[in-house]
Amino acid sequence: MAKMTTPVGTLSFPTLFKPRAFKGEPEEKAEYSCVLIFDEKAQQTDAFRAMRAAAIEAGKAEFGNDFNIDKLNDRGAPFKDSSKSDYAGYDDGCVHIRAKRKRDKGKPGVIDRNKNDILDAGAVYPGMKARAIVSCYAYDYMGKGIAWGLEHVQVAGDGPRLDGSKPADQSFEDDLDASYMEAEDSLV
Repeated sequence: MAKMTTPVGTLSFPTLFKPRAFKGEPEEKAEYSCVLIFDEKAQQTDAFRAMRAAAIEAGKAEFGNDFNIDKLNDRGAPFKDSSKSDYAGYDDGCVHIRAKRKRDKGKPGVIDRNKNDILDAGAVYPGMKARAIVSCYAYDYMGKGIAWGLEHVQVAGDGPRLDGSKPADQSFEDDLDASYMEAEDSLV
């Protein structure tokens, strides 16, 4: 499994600081993961072409030379058609990947654009621009497919939040006024 760097995409469903199990699964199945959404421009990059080539190579190594990446069903496809999703940011013309990392491998490295560690989970949100170090592998469990392993994530910059929430400083429309502060002081 060769490691490669993805193009910059939009980060979605980041579970990078604490592993999480899917609903109904035991805690020992918890994993770190994220989704990266690639627009049409990102899909034209050398990095994306390298990802596609690696996925084809992994499929041929596991399933034989007649493997055709375009014939995988939606569940097994390495690049999912984002237009089939109802989530914000999953637009027509975009594709996305879900990269995951098993809990026992420890958390992935998460760094900013200057390669400084990001330690605060709240500083990383769905909608940020990011890229990742990933590896692809083929599997044959409940159908054939190609999946992505997650090594590290580099946040490239801010983007519109996909989850609809606002930071606290943008949620309060006005500042605390002096009369409130005086009333508060008189209660003490």
